Amino acid sequence: MNTSLGKIISDIRADKGLRPKQIYLRAGITQSVYHKIENGCRLPHDDELIAIANALGTNADAIVNAWRKHLKKIVERETI
Repeated sequence: MNTSLGKIISDIRADKGLRPKQIYLRAGITQSVYHKIENGCRLPHDDELIAIANALGTNADAIVNAWRKHLKKIVERETI
C-alpha cells in the first residue's frame, strides 16, 4: 500500500481528470521533481506543495489532511 503524500496528490489529480504535465507546468516545477513527488520518491518542499495544491485547485492544508486520514486508516488496519 502506498502511504506517500504523492499518492494523495496523484489521486486528487486523477479525480479532477488532469494530467501530470498540466500540474507541473501550472505549479512551475520540473517534470522530474513532480514525478518524484507523485511517485513517493521525495516529499515536496513547502513552496512546491503550495504550488501543486494551487494547480490542483485546492490548498495545501486539504492535501495534508487527506494524507493524514489516509495514514490513519492504514494504522487502524494494521492494529486490528
